[in-house]
Amino acid sequence: MFALRRRGLALYIEADIWHDRHDLAHAFGTRWCGDAMPPTGGDVEGANESPGAVTMAGILEAPSSRVITAIQVHGDDILMVDGTDADTARRLTGDGLVTDRPEVAVGIRTADCVPLLMFDPRRRVIGAIHAGWKGAVLDIAGKAVGVFADRFLSNPGDINAVVGPSVGRCCYDVGPEVIRAMSGRPWSDGLFDSGRPDGRSMFDLGRAVTCQLVDSGLDPKNIVTIPLCTSCRDDLFYSHRAEGGRAGRQISAIMLRE
Repeated sequence: MFALRRRGLALYIEADIWHDRHDLAHAFGTRWCGDAMPPTGGDVEGANESPGAVTMAGILEAPSSRVITAIQVHGDDILMVDGTDADTARRLTGDGLVTDRPEVAVGIRTADCVPLLMFDPRRRVIGAIHAGWKGAVLDIAGKAVGVFADRFLSNPGDINAVVGPSVGRCCYDVGPEVIRAMSGRPWSDGLFDSGRPDGRSMFDLGRAVTCQLVDSGLDPKNIVTIPLCTSCRDDLFYSHRAEGGRAGRQISAIMLRE
């Protein structure tokens, strides 16, 4: 399903579904190749020349020696990336990046939210999507499928997706506002464990994203979930919950090769 790999001091995860492809590079980052939270409380979002972004570019062997990321706002804006222009990249604000340009690495930053990487091998399109609970409520995964179909004429049945490491149902207790926002959808049954003796409601964010992909036409056989909880495994991943909101960010990225 997946493998933990090392490049120098950097540890990252590759999905088996894409490991043998020569036309694609991808990696789900860990805290050992990410960006630590600055001690001043600043943010690393959208910092395309940060140490983590440069390390990830090396893992992918990106020609530009950088990974294009955006300032993430827990919304549903999905942006087209047409090149590696640094000034343009610094102005990107959104929670998804999609491109059909080869040798252009696009990525997102997470510390419990879902990093979703997508690839259409027929149309040669890739995407990197950031999905927290707010993004899931807005159906950002389904909207990403729509962008592939509308902009690049992808057939959803051709799209492969990997749902990367995120906070698991075991650790993700949420309030009634999340339950209300997610209820009433045809696939929402089973997303919450609300019958606990301690009264907490536990949310399966990764499953919600997977359900949105299937609801948007992806073949379940083309969806892989990496079953690692970032909060349980805070030795391996940055985790907002496990680290009391002072976590850095790991970068997950994908790139088409020529």
